[in-house]
Amino acid sequence: MEASVIVVGLEGSPADEWLIRYAAQLAGLSDARLRGVHVRDIDNLDRPPKAQLEQDRRLLSELHGTLAEVRAGDIASGLIRAARQAGACQ
Repeated sequence: MEASVIVVGLEGSPADEWLIRYAAQLAGLSDARLRGVHVRDIDNLDRPPKAQLEQDRRLLSELHGTLAEVRAGDIASGLIRAARQAGACQ
């Protein structure tokens, strides 16, 4: 049986660390994999804070998680699509 996945939406801000750590605790309690997702505008006009996303990537790696960047017209649809593709349980 494939492990469950917990997806956490990240915005590239300092609050991401708390979200990642909280999601990692949930993943540990339910023996699930952890995936962080950052949604970028489909038109690519936004510029994500690269230093923060790199910190997020390192923290996720330390906590045995991964980071995915997706493009979408809006954040909600991007997160929903990423969660479905990952087979997320939460």
